[in-house]
Amino acid sequence: MGKKMNNIITLTPKAVEKAKSFSEKRGGYVKFGIRKGGCSGYMYDIGFAKEVSEGDALVRQDGAEVVVPSGAKEFLRGSTIDYQDSLMGAGFRIQNPNVTKSCKCGHSVK
Repeated sequence: MGKKMNNIITLTPKAVEKAKSFSEKRGGYVKFGIRKGGCSGYMYDIGFAKEVSEGDALVRQDGAEVVVPSGAKEFLRGSTIDYQDSLMGAGFRIQNPNVTKSCKCGHSVK
């Protein structure tokens, strides 16, 4: 199992609620990562993990457990994860203080 670290990201109460709900339904963890792509160099990669891989961080907060892959820890450190449900769509939103550049689509960051 990955190293347990609670200081990488912070979940808002709504994000905690949704992460717990998704984990209960699917039997695993919500995963917050990054991948190369997009017009600014990287894109957030929000998915699901059945287990915690070696080197990944298992973040525990208020009963929710989420995974941050090893390659994303430094990119996401200090970020706040929220869950928003609006007319424009529902989903997790990442407020990342490490972003130096983003594009108009809102999904690509550097």
